[in-house]
Amino acid sequence: MKNRKIRTYKPRDVGQGYAFMSPTLFVLLLFVIAPIFYAIFLSLHKVQLLGGTEFHFRGLENYMKVLEDDKAKIALWNTVKYVVIVVPVQTALALILAATLNAGLKAEKSFSYYLFFTNAYIIGRINAYFYVDVQSKWDCE
Repeated sequence: MKNRKIRTYKPRDVGQGYAFMSPTLFVLLLFVIAPIFYAIFLSLHKVQLLGGTEFHFRGLENYMKVLEDDKAKIALWNTVKYVVIVVPVQTALALILAATLNAGLKAEKSFSYYLFFTNAYIIGRINAYFYVDVQSKWDCE
């Protein structure tokens, strides 16, 4: 066995490390971790927003209601289908396209332009679909 030198850190070095990490940890705590705990808190309470904010502890009663709701079951089934079908297919296509772009083909530049403009066209069509759909709903009201 080789003799390995054990590193010792000075307290000043450790403090500097925490000082460099603190802005990122603060933002992570504020915008990711705190909302998760608040969402869990809200899911266990009935919240009255009108006429002042009131919280009434319900426990798992809200979850039992969701499990009995037919629309929630449909939403859960749609989510499962999306995760099982769309995510693996999309990941496989992304890997294939990335490998194709990194393969060093002669037509790599034109292929990347084709992918970019096809993607931009599809996003434009989707936005137009939603815009027309929303506009037609607003016009009916």
